[in-house]
Amino acid sequence: MASGSSATAVGTGSSGGAYGNATTAVGNQATAIDSGASAFGASARAGASASTAVGPSANASSQYSTAIGYLTTASGENASAFGADSMATAVNAAAMGTGTSNTASPLLNTYGARADNATAAGWGSTVTATNGSAYGTMSTASGASASAFGHSATASGDYSAAVGYQATASGLSDSAFGNGATASGGNSSAYGAHTVASGLQSSAYGVGSQATGFQAAAFGTGTSDPGNPAGNTYGARANFATAMGAAATASGGASSAVGYGATASGDNSAAYGRESTASGMNAAAFGSGAGALADSATAVGSGAQALHAGATAIGAGAATVRANQIAVGTGSNTYTLAGVSSAASNAAQTGPLRFVTTDQAGNLGTSSFDPASVQILDGRVGALENRVGALGNSVANLQRDVRRGYEGTAIALAMAGASLPDNKRFAVSANFGTFRGENGFAATAAIRLNEYSFLHGGIGVGTSRGGVGGRAGITFAW
Repeated sequence: MASGSSATAVGTGSSGGAYGNATTAVGNQATAIDSGASAFGASARAGASASTAVGPSANASSQYSTAIGYLTTASGENASAFGADSMATAVNAAAMGTGTSNTASPLLNTYGARADNATAAGWGSTVTATNGSAYGTMSTASGASASAFGHSATASGDYSAAVGYQATASGLSDSAFGNGATASGGNSSAYGAHTVASGLQSSAYGVGSQATGFQAAAFGTGTSDPGNPAGNTYGARANFATAMGAAATASGGASSAVGYGATASGDNSAAYGRESTASGMNAAAFGSGAGALADSATAVGSGAQALHAGATAIGAGAATVRANQIAVGTGSNTYTLAGVSSAASNAAQTGPLRFVTTDQAGNLGTSSFDPASVQILDGRVGALENRVGALGNSVANLQRDVRRGYEGTAIALAMAGASLPDNKRFAVSANFGTFRGENGFAATAAIRLNEYSFLHGGIGVGTSRGGVGGRAGITFAW
């Protein structure tokens, strides 16, 4: 039956027909109701103005709606449904692709674009919230303005986005990208296969990485077993934590772990380097295998170990042995402080100066005396040297005098009196004398004055020191 201006009805069936101006119904029991409606196919129904239904049992029931395909339904104004059993049931909704495999019971279909301005594309895709989009087999967008792309992708949080096979974005403004990626914390982001961002405002980047704390961030491969992401204990697992690198773990509040296998488990701790560990509160480890294992400890260098509270180990293999210690290097190291003797370094010194001392183990300390004490001691030593020098001079002079005395003795021995026979008037003699290594020569003479007296005298000289001596005398005899 065709009823209305420019209406066209082609096909059999008592309930079918074109009812309204410019309507068209083509097919067995096809029905076009209201102006501008078009129905093509057996039991197709275009039930509102400017609606279009194409395909067996296709149903476009709202203004400007379009249903194309077997058992398609476009029941929302301006809605579009394309593909067998697809459904677009809300204003401006769009559904593309087969809606369900259960064609024997189409009333059980809950798939399709079922909210205003929704878009569903793919078998079993479902959009149930305003402005949502679902693209891919069994994809679901149930949050307002949410988007799901990929097989079984789910975007259930408002303004969320899930992209990839079984990707899930369940919190407000969450984003999940990658196979099995999960963002559930609210304003969180997960990028990469099996990544997890479950903390509020958290971020996870890289296969298997996990950010489970508030504002936590994880970067890099989280586990070597992508098939078992549930067993992953790596990642940023505390509030404000950051983990970067394969198998890196930041489990302390506001901690940072950077590098393969790096672990920061203390609050406010930091571990940078392959398999570095910072387990104390406020601890920091820098370098491959470095460990800061006590509160406020710091280890810098490959294998450096700060094992005590407040201690610092600097250099490859350096290790602390007590609290608040600074350990630099090992016994095989040498040390160079190029600027220690610079004018600027000296000018920066204030207060009394001290000498630095060390023991066999390398423990440093200061001596009980200082440079000023050394200056005083230096003055005293100088004065003592002067006195010793003067004493040396005196001793040398004394030695010379002693030798001269020895020489004088030798001269005296050489000046023994000359003998004068009775019948002689004049006699002369020469003599040699020696005493303790010194030698002397002397000449003596005697002259008879009368038969009762004679005058005699002599002169002597030393052989080594040039000493000269003399004598004179008179002898009386009766």
